[in-house]
Amino acid sequence: MALPSTCTLTPSDYSQGIAAQVAILRNDLIRFIAINDPYANVVEGGTTQNNAGEQIKTLVTSRLVTNQSLTTPAFSSLENTSCGLIGPASEVGQTQFVTTLQVLRGKGPTVCVNQSRFAVLDAYRIAEQNLKDAIKTVNAADIRSQLLVLSGVKAVLNYGATSLGQIITGGYNQVQTNFLGGVPTAPVGYKFLIALSNYMRDNLSPEFFGDGAGAHFIFVASSDQIEALRNDTQTNTEMRAVVTGSFRDGKDEMQKYAFIDYTYRGIKFAIDQQPLRFNTVNAQGFPNFIEPLVRTVTDFGVDNRTNSAWVNANYEVGFLVSKGAFRRLVPERYVGEGTFKFEPQYIMGELMWTNYKDNQCNPWGDFGYHLYQIVRAFQARRPHGVVPVLYKRCAQDLGLAACSSPSYLTL
Repeated sequence: MALPSTCTLTPSDYSQGIAAQVAILRNDLIRFIAINDPYANVVEGGTTQNNAGEQIKTLVTSRLVTNQSLTTPAFSSLENTSCGLIGPASEVGQTQFVTTLQVLRGKGPTVCVNQSRFAVLDAYRIAEQNLKDAIKTVNAADIRSQLLVLSGVKAVLNYGATSLGQIITGGYNQVQTNFLGGVPTAPVGYKFLIALSNYMRDNLSPEFFGDGAGAHFIFVASSDQIEALRNDTQTNTEMRAVVTGSFRDGKDEMQKYAFIDYTYRGIKFAIDQQPLRFNTVNAQGFPNFIEPLVRTVTDFGVDNRTNSAWVNANYEVGFLVSKGAFRRLVPERYVGEGTFKFEPQYIMGELMWTNYKDNQCNPWGDFGYHLYQIVRAFQARRPHGVVPVLYKRCAQDLGLAACSSPSYLTL
């Protein structure tokens, strides 16, 4: 049945309809990212003031130097102590971290209103889901990249190491530390994570997620690595003991698909579904990362398809994170001053629908597209509180074995 002649949608109507959805989409995106992105929840947020210069400088107060021995404090007899004795003066210093605002910009594909006139609702539903996935991926990749580069302590897991000093670099209040060099030769084990978390507690004065006995770090890694930690012999034995004791938490840890909901020995887990992977490192020991997706031409247009080189890569990166290591700052909205006025800027990845008419390329307003930009700066507060860990991926145990009985040898 043909549509009535009055059923029309002008380019301007179409444009206004899409623009009206931006605020709704933005709220959905924020919720989606908060639930699905492990990195968005480990970095605090904030704003930076306008008209304060290009550089954002942060002064972090260092630990107090008492100039007193912490192995054998020198006490003297009160009877023989001079009344004028004061003792050594304490000293304090500050470390300055400098960052700047940076921007990432892009645009969506050009949309022709005449092709979309009668398919707006379904097309936009699909676009919304694609948008959620894309924004989550870009946001996670940016935070993860900054944590990797700016962290003040880094680890490369090498088989046979007998102390953390052999596999970690950096230290307290350091930033942008280099890796040790070379590719890792060992996977992550629970003993290593416990040793590293103890090192952070004892040496780096971290903040913790949670309070009291529930204080913990967060370890972010691939689903394969998290599952390997659940199947670790020591971990599995202890969980079975908890289950035998009829504790519900133990049953959940054994039965749920992912080992991420409960803190285990001061460490909670989060899954990075698209972790950083590599096969080689450069002269400074920094990984040469493999893109997880590759642009592929399809029947109509292009698609981002999984890169087989990424799937089969030999090495991965995980992160042991403490609270408050970095803040992700965004600028205040700037609308100008005096007679110089600007439209409010979109800076959080919001989409701005653009449908401009001109005399040459778009005289009827048939074409439009979305613009987006992300503006942010990463402020170091305790850069030693994030430890990127380079580790070796082990061959998967798929449980596939040869038939053990003659009756199984043939169908």
